[in-house]
Amino acid sequence: MAAGIAHEINNPLASILLFSSNLLKKVPQEGPFREGLQIIVQETLRCKAIIQDLLEFSRANEPKTTPSNVNQVMERALHLLANEFKLRHIQLELDLAKSLPQILIDENQIEQIFVNLLLNAIQAIEEQGTITIRTYMSSNRKNVTIDIADTGCGIPPENMSKIFEPFFSTKSKGTGLGLAVTYGIVQKHGGHIYADNQRKQGARFVVELPIPLGVDPRERQRDETSKDLNHR
Repeated sequence: MAAGIAHEINNPLASILLFSSNLLKKVPQEGPFREGLQIIVQETLRCKAIIQDLLEFSRANEPKTTPSNVNQVMERALHLLANEFKLRHIQLELDLAKSLPQILIDENQIEQIFVNLLLNAIQAIEEQGTITIRTYMSSNRKNVTIDIADTGCGIPPENMSKIFEPFFSTKSKGTGLGLAVTYGIVQKHGGHIYADNQRKQGARFVVELPIPLGVDPRERQRDETSKDLNHR
């Protein structure tokens, strides 16, 4: 039902955006209609972003897995958000294990959850803070673990049990679907995701993705592309 509604709304929104954008190009810079048209375009784009989140949530696609290295996927996600880190003066601390086994993942879906978690961390900090990312093998050697911590506002204790629920959000412009989509993707990969608050400041999300049966974690494949990056 959610997918059907989203598709039906998406078509008229596209028309509204097209015609309002064309009108905006034609009105004078100082004309009385310009501000109103700018608001229409801005709010239509916001609605389309909400609809896109709803479609992502409703699709629930099965992952198309291939043997992959988590560090490479994380580095692609960081590349996409490099400007966000720079504009908000956020320091990035990376500790990516140089040797990790390849695991079976859908790289596009895992990149999506990394982007979701990193954007949440960026928004929690707002400006001037630190995001720390670690990858390592779990102590039981059954999972590759991705640990993302920030120095932001943290998660209120009363909200901790709700953060992965669809449509729950404390953000004024949030849809509450980002973490719900993230949770669903991790589960479809046979993994787990946890959240808690750090002792001093900020929140921490931990994603565990299983190492396939038959892969000896002691025979790790060295990740030649992992680098020590310092993003500011």
